[in-house]
Amino acid sequence: MLQRGRKGALQRSMIGLQSNLNVNQPVRFPPPPSRNLAEPERKVWYEILRKYDFNYAGEFLLESALLCRQRVRECRATILKDGVLVAAAKGGVKRHPLLSIEAANHKLMLSLFRQLQLDYREEWL
Repeated sequence: MLQRGRKGALQRSMIGLQSNLNVNQPVRFPPPPSRNLAEPERKVWYEILRKYDFNYAGEFLLESALLCRQRVRECRATILKDGVLVAAAKGGVKRHPLLSIEAANHKLMLSLFRQLQLDYREEWL
């Protein structure tokens, strides 16, 4: 039954991210990933798009999630190299500045995967 009257703000803001996949359609080859993505993220891009059929908005969110994943990996590598505590300017020690960036990007990445209705797997990290 169609809704009568005005649509609410929540219904207007929702965008369908996955297109309706028809079994009789030919196999869709995934679009190439962004040039900004590193090789591990490109592999995840192809792995996800082979299983799921996203429209343009879904592909944009997936690219954003994978860019966050790339930042998390790079921050984590730097933190492991430098250590969690670094020398402060006045001779003391302080938290590594990349810890907060890593945490924020990890949180955003999980939020984007949740919006795409994908269950995040540890092998993707």
